[in-house]
Amino acid sequence: VIRGCLLGGPGSGKTSLAYYYFMVRAHGRFVSVNLSAENTGDKAAVKSLLCGHVSGAFPGAGSRTGAFAHARDGVCFLDESHGVTGAVMEVLMEALDNGQYLPYGASAKQQMECALLFASNRSWEHLQNAVNLDEFTRMGASVLEVPELAQREEDMIAVTAATLARLS
Repeated sequence: VIRGCLLGGPGSGKTSLAYYYFMVRAHGRFVSVNLSAENTGDKAAVKSLLCGHVSGAFPGAGSRTGAFAHARDGVCFLDESHGVTGAVMEVLMEALDNGQYLPYGASAKQQMECALLFASNRSWEHLQNAVNLDEFTRMGASVLEVPELAQREEDMIAVTAATLARLS
């Protein structure tokens, strides 16, 4: 499983870069999950979101494809990953441990076949200090620091031109 971590401030283009990576791969689907928004502390809900669940996993449940399976051979973009703690981290660590995940209520693990891209607006040092060594090692991500858009003049020109074209 390919793992990457995109670091950069808000609006620096981490999502656009992740989507560009998906387009270059030209496989599967692009699935984006905001981990901070999903960090409710309910492990079953997070497991269902990321790993899916089977029919009957809980009263009235039909089956659900989770983000990992929905991305298939594509990219699962895990945004705001600096806020990952508790139940979300437990589900991620189970999946990252051996590249397999267990849908909620299932009896057999499934192979993770999508690339995982984590994104954060925190520094690499902050992320290293925010998780324990075991979690940090399991993430095993290549790190790419995305400079602020204001520091990328050529991109600012393209963004400005595209915005003006849409407004005209």
